[in-house]
Amino acid sequence: MNISASDYRSTEIPGVKNPYAYLLEWNSMDDARFLAEITKQGVKSHFSKVDFEIDGKSYKKGSLVITRENNRQFGDSFHEIIREAAEEYQRSLYGSPTGYASNGSDLGSSNVEFIEKPEIALLIGEGTSSLNAGEIWHFFDQQLNYPATLIHSDDLMGVNLGDFNTLFLPSGYYTDILTDVAIEKISAWTRDGGTLIAFGETNRILAGRDGFQLQRKKEEDQAPSDEEKLLSYEDRIREQASSRVPGSVFKIKLDNSHPLAFGYGDIYYSLKRNETAYNYLDTGWNVGVAQADSHMSGFAGHAAIQELENTLAFGVQPYGTGQAVYFIDNPLFRGFWENGKLLIANAVFFVGN
Repeated sequence: MNISASDYRSTEIPGVKNPYAYLLEWNSMDDARFLAEITKQGVKSHFSKVDFEIDGKSYKKGSLVITRENNRQFGDSFHEIIREAAEEYQRSLYGSPTGYASNGSDLGSSNVEFIEKPEIALLIGEGTSSLNAGEIWHFFDQQLNYPATLIHSDDLMGVNLGDFNTLFLPSGYYTDILTDVAIEKISAWTRDGGTLIAFGETNRILAGRDGFQLQRKKEEDQAPSDEEKLLSYEDRIREQASSRVPGSVFKIKLDNSHPLAFGYGDIYYSLKRNETAYNYLDTGWNVGVAQADSHMSGFAGHAAIQELENTLAFGVQPYGTGQAVYFIDNPLFRGFWENGKLLIANAVFFVGN
């Protein structure tokens, strides 16, 4: 007798039949896929910014709270939507009979934040890295199964960014694209409540611009000295190698009290593919940082390892009523760096709220 995986699934959710709220811990991409599915269907959800205990069960920061009261427009079909999504993604929800917490905040408190439906735009085309743009598109289309609108860089100035609340700028050099006028348009949109998410080399363009706190640790390379010019070929190659990081794993210290890092422990192993280093944010949130002795494996030159000590890997800057999210490292590299994907889901569903 052949038994499929679906035979082990159950639509039965422990707790009461018609709960005050459905609760789900947040610690995997399947949790994010569940949230994406019900959000597409119009279900309104919240997430907790604090740990809490309810009905004898403990929940960590980031846990989802989906109340019946906020979804009355669905009638009885609300429960069916939740159960079908729980079955599809094999999530273990709990139907809580109450909103009163025995520890932590009650489900109706200000520590339980509403999740605004993400309306996502992704810039593609000339100036952007097609590889990184493709990685971000693949994340939404194939991993999260959530819609993202592709905007060609040539059309940026004609697009009404007010139709979106989240904008991804993939890594790139953006020659003649991110002009002063274009950056001011994006800055104004962010100040008005947008969530700007910048990857890789794009952070180099934003660093030091008015309103953006991001700063390079080291300024652009200066002209070589006469002594450096006279180095032998062999010595120059060796010197260059000491400052390179072609692809190495670094240990990143996470502030998992911040929504960008909900669902993680306090350590994340990140893939660094270059030696570009950024200082800690002065007044923003240094959510992920490389500290001393953070190099774990893979080739990295000794000078590069030293340069990357005490630098930013992931950060969030309040910007007016919006947020700028800086991904110095790429959590989506070639779609295989599985542990980083939840960071992107957090940026989309939690940080902007």
